[in-house]
Amino acid sequence: MDPVFDIVSTVIFLFADLLIGVLATVLISKSFAPMFLKSKGLEFLKKGNAAAALLLVSIIVSAALLCSDTIMTVQQNLHLAAQTPEPERTGFVASIAFFGFLQVLASIGLGLGVAFLSAKLFDLLTKDISELKEIQEGGNIAAGLLLAGIILSLTIFVKYPFSSLVAFLVPMPSYSVPL
Repeated sequence: MDPVFDIVSTVIFLFADLLIGVLATVLISKSFAPMFLKSKGLEFLKKGNAAAALLLVSIIVSAALLCSDTIMTVQQNLHLAAQTPEPERTGFVASIAFFGFLQVLASIGLGLGVAFLSAKLFDLLTKDISELKEIQEGGNIAAGLLLAGIILSLTIFVKYPFSSLVAFLVPMPSYSVPL
């Protein structure tokens, strides 16, 4: 292994991960309020709704947990493909980058779906109180904490099958690296 290649690829992956993280956070933040609070944009922040902010933070952390395996797999595949001889290298790297991008997008979308279904399902199962309504209307911190904990817990439970599902839905191209 070439140490310069390892350092350069690690720095590139670091900046790519930061960019993915920022884009994912913006995408999740933009779709959060319409999905969960039935409101526009991030108005709940202007109103000081800490419960809604807690719920949003849990969804962002949940998506990060679900995307982390996907991102790591894509990076490992890119690292291997970059070590294949030309002329195959360029095609391998391009196809892995493309399918990896699709996998990360699928992870973010499915992560939002997991969070939404978790919150809605719990809200339906508790008949005496509507946690989402409590968060929407009154900024109930206790309801926000409860749903945030549920979303994060269920994220941990579904992390492995989720990664398998994303890999199945958007498979990586096959390639072989000569030994």
